[in-house]
Amino acid sequence: MECIHTPIQQFAMQTNRQFDVIVSNPLPFSLMRCYLPIARKAVARHTVAMSYDDLLAATNQLLAAGGRSFFIIPATSEKVFVKLASEYGLYLFTTTYIHPRTGKPANRVVLGFTHTFPKATITSNALFVREDTYDYSTDYAALTRDFYLDKQSRMHTAVHPGLTMDSVQKMLPDNGNVTSDDFTTADV
Repeated sequence: MECIHTPIQQFAMQTNRQFDVIVSNPLPFSLMRCYLPIARKAVARHTVAMSYDDLLAATNQLLAAGGRSFFIIPATSEKVFVKLASEYGLYLFTTTYIHPRTGKPANRVVLGFTHTFPKATITSNALFVREDTYDYSTDYAALTRDFYLDKQSRMHTAVHPGLTMDSVQKMLPDNGNVTSDDFTTADV
């Protein structure tokens, strides 16, 4: 597996390679064109640097025949994104709605596309991050457990790549036992 951390539209101009899987979590508010007075905040909060058109054009170019692409976007953008993707020859084959908790509407959606028009029904799933009690759902905990330190108690303390094991142990309660086997970092 190879991970490339660069703007996709820039990468697409620099390569002829194609990929079997492309995963993207584009900036939110992509369809809104409101700009903030501070340019850096505007780029961070809105799609000033890349539109859905740019993202889908680059994905269409980089995705291998038979490949799959996945996008995590605001649920409110789903219909427009799916329609736009079809204009680039990308066809929806799966949808996962992400709900912040049980009983709440989805706020994010994971959309899966291929170059092939689906012959079967598009699959649709739901993921609830938290239960009514605000505890993490069993499905969410299982999905994310490899990203957290204390796997047994599902403590859900994320590790930042710049942290050392000593600094993490200082943040844990006195009974927090972390060994080097539980601790990994990665470039993000």
